[in-house]
Amino acid sequence: MTNAQIPSYSGVTINISNPTVNASAPYQTACQPQVQVQPQPQPQPQETLPQAYPPSYYMNNYNYQQNGTDKPEAPIAPADNSQEKEEDMSSSTDIINDLDAQNAKQKELEENGKQTRIVTLTDEYIMSLENYLNNQNTDIRLMAAKEILTRLDEDKSRFDDAALNALLNKMLQDPQKIIRTAALSALSSGLASGNDYTVQLLNNIQQNPNSDKEDVVEAANILLKMSADTEVKYTPQQVEEQKAE
Repeated sequence: MTNAQIPSYSGVTINISNPTVNASAPYQTACQPQVQVQPQPQPQPQETLPQAYPPSYYMNNYNYQQNGTDKPEAPIAPADNSQEKEEDMSSSTDIINDLDAQNAKQKELEENGKQTRIVTLTDEYIMSLENYLNNQNTDIRLMAAKEILTRLDEDKSRFDDAALNALLNKMLQDPQKIIRTAALSALSSGLASGNDYTVQLLNNIQQNPNSDKEDVVEAANILLKMSADTEVKYTPQQVEEQKAE
């Protein structure tokens, strides 16, 4: 007997092999085949990975079709930073103008100003002055006091120099009247501005009954000047009147 193959359904293949005839059943002429069912592997559908970008990205064509209509992408307008750039430019322009003004002022001083040589206030020099004021010898302390007055007088911009004003405060506490007088003179003449500690020392001189009477009067004079505010005011020079005279 030839092998008969039953058509496969739903992906299952049925193979018939070694049919056996049942002799005890005379009315059954059909064979009882041994059926082996083997699963048929179903074809796996190919998965297509979605593209991360539209097709036009790979063709440099940005007018790709969306929902059957061509929709061009709107170009991204550049940010308007004109105002910010103008602010930045104005800031740099102000700085440049200030630098030019300072440079012009320095050149004018070098060309028309009077050249003077002054002593540089280095840390070593300030420490030497302080050590001199701590010396037991009055003449050495007086030497330091004269140096301090000279440094203040040779450069008027040292009016509020912190180091020199601190040395003046030390001179105000000197046991010798001549050293105190040097400090009081520097403050009363406007060579030095003094500071908060200077005000405290001057008040102590006024309130101390053992203070020298001249020191008390000079301290009061200085405190009065320090309490007044000052301002710089420019007045026109009477050139023509001076020539006439």
